Amino acid sequence: MFNFFRLRDSKLSTRATWLFAGGLLVIMGGSLCVLSLFFLHSITQIEQDNISHSNQQARETISLKLNDMATRSMDWAYWDEAYQLLTQGDSEFATRNLTADSLRTNDVDLMAFLDRQGQLREAVTLSASGVDIQPLATRRWQELNASEALGGRLTFLRQRPDMDTKPISGIIALQGEPYLIAVTPVLNSLYQGPVAGWMIWGKRIRAFFPFQFQRILATDAQLLPVQLSSRPGEQTPTSVGEIEIRTHADRIQASSPLRDLNHHVVGIIQVTAKRTLHQGAQLSLLVLFVLNLLGSLLLLLLFLRLFRKHVSERFNLLENGIKQLVQANWTTQLQIEGQDEISLASKIINQLVESKQLSRLALEEIEQKFAALYDNATVGILMVHDHHILNLNDTALHMLGYEQQSELLGKPFSELFAPPSPQERYSLARFTQMLTLGHRMVEWEFVGHSGWRVPCELNLASLAHTGDPGWLITIRDITDRRNSESKIKRLSLYDNLTGLLNRHQLQALLQGDLDRRGSDTSYFALLYIDIAHFKNINDIFGHTTGDQLLREIAARLSRHLGEQILARVAGDEFVLYLPHISDFYQPMRLASRIQAWIAEPFQQEESELAVSACLGIVIGGNEFTSAEDVLRCADYALNQSKLHPRQLKLFTRRMYQEALLSTLIKRDLAHAIRNDHLIAYFQPIVDAQSGSMVGIEALARWNHPEQGFISPGRFIPIAEEGNLILELGEKILLQACHLGQQLNQHRQTQGLSPLLIHVNLSARHFASPSLLPKLEETLRITQLPASQLAIEITESMLIESPRESIRRMQRIKQLGIHLALDDFGTGYSALNTLCQYPIDVVKLDRSFVLRLMEGKQGELLVRAIINMARDLGLDIIAEGVETQAQQQRLSALGIREIQGFYYYRPMSPDALLALEQSSD
Repeated sequence: MFNFFRLRDSKLSTRATWLFAGGLLVIMGGSLCVLSLFFLHSITQIEQDNISHSNQQARETISLKLNDMATRSMDWAYWDEAYQLLTQGDSEFATRNLTADSLRTNDVDLMAFLDRQGQLREAVTLSASGVDIQPLATRRWQELNASEALGGRLTFLRQRPDMDTKPISGIIALQGEPYLIAVTPVLNSLYQGPVAGWMIWGKRIRAFFPFQFQRILATDAQLLPVQLSSRPGEQTPTSVGEIEIRTHADRIQASSPLRDLNHHVVGIIQVTAKRTLHQGAQLSLLVLFVLNLLGSLLLLLLFLRLFRKHVSERFNLLENGIKQLVQANWTTQLQIEGQDEISLASKIINQLVESKQLSRLALEEIEQKFAALYDNATVGILMVHDHHILNLNDTALHMLGYEQQSELLGKPFSELFAPPSPQERYSLARFTQMLTLGHRMVEWEFVGHSGWRVPCELNLASLAHTGDPGWLITIRDITDRRNSESKIKRLSLYDNLTGLLNRHQLQALLQGDLDRRGSDTSYFALLYIDIAHFKNINDIFGHTTGDQLLREIAARLSRHLGEQILARVAGDEFVLYLPHISDFYQPMRLASRIQAWIAEPFQQEESELAVSACLGIVIGGNEFTSAEDVLRCADYALNQSKLHPRQLKLFTRRMYQEALLSTLIKRDLAHAIRNDHLIAYFQPIVDAQSGSMVGIEALARWNHPEQGFISPGRFIPIAEEGNLILELGEKILLQACHLGQQLNQHRQTQGLSPLLIHVNLSARHFASPSLLPKLEETLRITQLPASQLAIEITESMLIESPRESIRRMQRIKQLGIHLALDDFGTGYSALNTLCQYPIDVVKLDRSFVLRLMEGKQGELLVRAIINMARDLGLDIIAEGVETQAQQQRLSALGIREIQGFYYYRPMSPDALLALEQSSD
């Protein structure tokens, strides 16, 4: 029995018995492995189908977002104000409508209006912080209007008939970022042509994808840049249409290209899921494999017993045949007849003999292919053994500047390194140290032919040769990459157009000086220079001429200013920084000279071009700690200089305080409105004969926790700029109606007539589509009868769109609300307004009350206004009455209702309630 297991000394039949038994075990195991592979392949296919579906789902979320944006854009595009902007022009359109809140409400980052001639009328983008907006940069518009973006589409649309109102939506790339874009034709509110132009909406995809859709996406999704590459250890990707699937041990990923309107790939959508099915299948197969192994062992023991008993003779034949095969040096084949397993084994051996011959031929072919690949590889390959160059291909030879391999073969490896020195980074000693530390990919500089340096990227792999260690080094020339990195570094410090410092570098330089000032009492100056009307030059002569002009201006300033610190911080804006000044007049004198230098004509081809400059000047010391604050103050002074005849403005402490106050108001206004810190104060309207109240006017007041009461003249214009005026107006309207209902309910119990509650509306509030529904909702909530509410509007609000204003006023009156014309007489067509518009009350402006006291002519004018109002059946209220003489003169002219400090100043709601109760 012992000899039975010593296969080496046993007979062939014994060994064959064990071999066949082992073969059977192998076959059974192989079958199980094939089954396992098939099963795992099926599981993998299911996972790939699921991940492919998830990828498609992620793509469809972007498509849904695009369709939603395109649909919503029609509300703006089919709007009369947009139509008027492109057909007649509207200088206030951007102020009214193109605000940060408007873009956020419409969930877009970019909004532009383009007329039929391809001229950009209005274009704004949302800033990176999302707090404010900024005009669409010229470079951004050029990229948007390029042929690879929307240029071709817009050209096609301008050539189409006027009635072609079909919108276009899709994806484009702006500054390397994929954007959703909707191009919608602008029609009037009746959806009628001709097409006035097109409105363009844009939304950066990364701003919403994938985080807005995490709840509905089945897997983790992300939007990647276009460049994707396989990582070490990844399997070969599987493609399903445009979807590329990669499988890992614990996860599966599906990537598909995101294409723009021109079918260019602008991003990669990648979804990732855990391979739970695959891992479960592996565990199940492991259990199955163990059970099959135990069963196979039992069958093996039974098989061995039967095989030795019945197949021994056949194995002897096989043994003899193999001996003959060995003696013939494996050139003949076994000749064993029969249909049993022994004959099958002989056939297998014959096939192995044949396969051996084929394998030898295949190995020779592989060696030939490897030699061809080695010699013709695009990267250099260098073999080093025992610190000497064993071999290298032609690419490495030419990369190092040599012509013949004999010049390097067998030479010391050290000849490719610079001589050792303390300052040398690329010495042999440092290279050896890096190998010792385990570095396998490094950037290096070899010394080539004649001592010139070759910057390259090395991949190192250990290579054994004749039992001794060596290295296989792959060399890739990175000269072009080094040059690109150097260029990028320069672009990060200097302006590409003029060669001057850029804004970032100027800020860094200025901030460094501010940080080092400490207790230094000296002063610095910063001159902010803007080329006046530079946009007109670009529009008339083209951007090429504009760029050339900027280069010449930069060259002229550099020539005159010498070593002074000069930077270009924006399109046509330059900054001169003087770290130390001798006196406060030095910057002013220098600013005047700069204006004179720039005013000298510039030669443009065969003509001369004259420009001028506006300058804002900041002189500062230790009060500034931030470079951004200095530049912001200089920019503020520059904006003020554009309103100054000399186009030169020195930033003062008063301007700084005004700027701080404006910043404070902009910062806190939205919070104050939404948290009811802005409240309505009320000024009574009095019957001049009885002295009793007949109405009240609601006035917005803001008691700031730091600044105290802020004048409405300061915060209301800012509210209009930031699109907060609608929210403010609705708050004041609601407070006024609440208090009015409370007062009139109390007066009803006292048998008194109700007060008329006056509420002012801004132009934007009056033109808002939500005005009428909001009025109805407010009256319903507060239970104030519509007849007890008067809406005050100004004459200037009605001039821009008279027909629309009349229609809106008529709908307000249909609700039962009164209409009052505030500040009457200060507009352009006051008397015409009384006849044309459906108003109920005229409020005589304070200026007429003052003119009434100046003489007979003022009295005649006021008398004429009163008589006309009476003839038209209008009530009249005199505003701004402050003296008894004014009150008596107005009463003598027949004006019964008076409002002013003579009777009451604006008071809080509590004070007004107390006044009403005290009069009971």
